Amino acid sequence: MTGPEKRMPAPAPAEGGLRPVGTKERIDLLDVLRGFALCGILFANMPIFMGYAFLGDEGRASLPFPAADHATTFLTHFLVEGKFYSLFSLLFGIGFSVQLLRARHDDKSFLPYYMRRLAILLGIGLVHLVLLWTGDILASYAACGFILLLFRRVSERTLLTWAAVLLLLPVLQYALVMLTGGTFHPGTPFEIAGMHARQRLGLFDAGTRLETMQGGYWLWLKGNAAGAFFRYSNLMYSGRFFKILAMFLLGFYVGRRQIVQRLDAHRPLLKRLLTVGLVLGIPGNLVLAWLMERGDDFPASGLGLTQTVVYALSVVPLSLAYAAAFSLAWQKPAWQKRLRVFSPLGKMALTNYLMQTVLCLLLFNGFGLGLAGRVGPFVGVGLIGLVLAFEWAFSRWWLSRYQFGPAEWLWRSLTYGKLQRLKLATAA
Repeated sequence: MTGPEKRMPAPAPAEGGLRPVGTKERIDLLDVLRGFALCGILFANMPIFMGYAFLGDEGRASLPFPAADHATTFLTHFLVEGKFYSLFSLLFGIGFSVQLLRARHDDKSFLPYYMRRLAILLGIGLVHLVLLWTGDILASYAACGFILLLFRRVSERTLLTWAAVLLLLPVLQYALVMLTGGTFHPGTPFEIAGMHARQRLGLFDAGTRLETMQGGYWLWLKGNAAGAFFRYSNLMYSGRFFKILAMFLLGFYVGRRQIVQRLDAHRPLLKRLLTVGLVLGIPGNLVLAWLMERGDDFPASGLGLTQTVVYALSVVPLSLAYAAAFSLAWQKPAWQKRLRVFSPLGKMALTNYLMQTVLCLLLFNGFGLGLAGRVGPFVGVGLIGLVLAFEWAFSRWWLSRYQFGPAEWLWRSLTYGKLQRLKLATAA
């Protein structure tokens, strides 16, 4: 374990308290990994955006390329499902550590600052959840971020212990649901609230979720208002909050060890992570993909418990292998140049995450092009490429003129209580 005396000193905060991170202080590899994670998150969300997840077997078979759609879905379960929100969560924890190190001489200012930052992220997430898409992850990140603050002074060993416990808690929770015959169900309050919301909003006669997608924005908005409760019921049932917080703690540990800042010194560790991650992650996620093809886990069943166990043991290792592979490649100039293609997306991760929702709604919903239920994942890969290409071009254009993305600017301005400088020409 690297001792404190060998770690890089954190820059002292500016006089008068905390200040925003300047463009020259950013850690490039983190931006690259954020951009990569953002691509994977869009791949994972696409079956829901395009309505494919709500089609039955007959509906899927009637699409243009059913065999290719099935293969694409299997590969998504194998290489994408769960891996990229885990990677993004890891990066959130690393970012927390970086900010905490920068503010270690001003801890009294850091706590209220970071709580404001999380509260604003929570607000952005809730607006995204209700007005745009119930698949929002920002509000969940903010909620787990408040818990993360409780761990800011614990030892590195405690961080790893809690991370391991949290990753296994979904298995215990699922087993309790099975043993109690569904009497114990952490999502029940949200389920009940969702049913009441559907009744009050007159959604019982609105048809399936796919039919709601094919309607106008007002119907979609009402569906989101009720669907938000079902979304959180599912998050509680699947133990998603445990998983997110576990990755936050692992990221915090990585940041504490300053692994990203000192890649050369941690090269042996990164090689071990890559090897172990692939050895556990490749076969484990192949099994997970096969299990997910067999069906869902509602209500709780032996198949669902097996799937939960395999998920707990294989998803995080493969996600860490992705991060380790990028970190090892980053140390080689030729690969570093190639990987920088993800940087514009990562520097504007919040803006691009929200933009993905808007673009996909315009592509698939009835108030846009109305492609929902008409194309499958195979065609969706091409549509994903178009969305990412647009975001990449827009990010390059925007960052050539401004310090950070529009959503990032709003988040910073609200956090610090004053408008931040935006144009590059006027940046301090």
